[in-house]
Amino acid sequence: MATLAEDRNRKRREREARRSTARKEVLALDNYTCQDPDCPCHKNPELLEAQCLEVHHIIPRRPHAPELDEPWNLITLCRIAHSRAQSGYKGDDGKRVTALDYMFGVLKKLGAMMKFREFRWGGALEVLRKMKMLRGGKEDEGE
Repeated sequence: MATLAEDRNRKRREREARRSTARKEVLALDNYTCQDPDCPCHKNPELLEAQCLEVHHIIPRRPHAPELDEPWNLITLCRIAHSRAQSGYKGDDGKRVTALDYMFGVLKKLGAMMKFREFRWGGALEVLRKMKMLRGGKEDEGE
């Protein structure tokens, strides 16, 4: 019979294996490219080469919610875009762009650029839309 510590370790290893598989799948789905169409890494090849790609949870990961580690909730971003997605940033106009508004804007732009069948983030976009409404935000913010 497995001890509590052994059971915990087994579950942790299984969770890490699922996340690793999902990360590899998402990187491949996104062609190993930052998915923020407006990210500076697309305009400056030197920036792109210096950046490593990271997989971001659109809806933040929570304990006991393995469904958040699925491709519908994961997106490939470079370090610059990932930092913006985690913390927000100050826009060119000097206004603060929150992390929620940033990701909402990125997903809306991607949705407009892609055919609907290729757009796997519909569920995440809908959750972000509801989060914005709960916080009193307007849908067009963050673009």
